[in-house]
Amino acid sequence: MSMQGFPDSVRAFVDREHWTIAKTMPDWPHEYLVRERVDERLFVRLVEHIRAQGYEGHFYQRTIVYYEEARQVYWTMGAPLAETTIVNRCGREDTYEWRRSAGTLPSWLSLRREEQEMDGLAFERDIRSTEPNESGYRKARFRAGWKKAVAGEHYGKETLKELTWDNLGHRLGRLFPDATSSRIDELYDWCVRQQGNGGAE
Repeated sequence: MSMQGFPDSVRAFVDREHWTIAKTMPDWPHEYLVRERVDERLFVRLVEHIRAQGYEGHFYQRTIVYYEEARQVYWTMGAPLAETTIVNRCGREDTYEWRRSAGTLPSWLSLRREEQEMDGLAFERDIRSTEPNESGYRKARFRAGWKKAVAGEHYGKETLKELTWDNLGHRLGRLFPDATSSRIDELYDWCVRQQGNGGAE
């Protein structure tokens, strides 16, 4: 994917440094370097190389510049160079786009309760229909809820205690308001698979 590999000095730098495992995102295995803990000059060269030789990819709706070498994928969060303090990396198979293609994205149904509550995803009862003959109705309700979220309509706590196709679309619409029509359909299909697998995908 990349046009030019790491310069020798940068390759030696990434190989010898101790990368810290990110413990706050167990569903997204990766590790990182902190600018203030390593050689400043080589950290800057690493960031410059990622941005000059990398490619645009995605993490859900966010566009990020990634650089891949030796099956490791490197990235920053895109802040100006002077403000960039972290470089991340993960194995190729742990990237969003790889996992999306492989069908191994983490289930939001398996998130810790506090993470669900933070993103408006928590619920007490799942009452969504599983009737295959209602597939068109389910998708229509999912899209209707999404549309309401984008329009700024809010659902109350009592409504959100139960998980329905309508308020599932609303929950995800709040998280991804800029999603394209095809991406909304992809997320609906993913949710159907999650429901069928008991959230184990």
